[in-house]
Amino acid sequence: MFDITKEEKEYIERYINKKFDQNDFFIFNIKLCDNEVDEDLECFSVSSLEKLALFYKGKLGILNLIDESQYPRIFNCKIKKFSNKKTKIGNNYIELIAKAYISINKETENIIYNIKNNLLKEISVGCLIKKTICPICRKEFNDFMFPNKNKIDSDGKSDYIPKNEEALKDGKDNETD
Repeated sequence: MFDITKEEKEYIERYINKKFDQNDFFIFNIKLCDNEVDEDLECFSVSSLEKLALFYKGKLGILNLIDESQYPRIFNCKIKKFSNKKTKIGNNYIELIAKAYISINKETENIIYNIKNNLLKEISVGCLIKKTICPICRKEFNDFMFPNKNKIDSDGKSDYIPKNEEALKDGKDNETD
């Protein structure tokens, strides 16, 4: 169990409609996403991760896609910076970490067991990207019309598509430690 701040406790109480008792809830962290290049050759910029931190606060998690069972609720999100770790394209590695709670009861005991024992490892987040900019020519494009697909460097340095207009390869959106 994690300690929570007074503000976090008050935030949780708005959703549970009663006084928060830490013995009734399991608190845990979830890595939602990061700024690493993914299998679709996309990555989040720092500014998009900051916007997502605000967006996901208060959202419910769906653990079973078949019946859309919603159990954990995110009550806080923070950016975690790693000064000693780099992404594939050389930016400082950054994660979006959520703090969530789930009620402790018979229905959730297996889920809590799996979280405690690191058996639930995969998470998928959803969001809509307004626009995408080519890291080479900086022109806006859609997923099907990547204008410089044949100009991608073999070293992988430009082999990615930023997930918003601020995430340009030249590092304009990079954080400094």
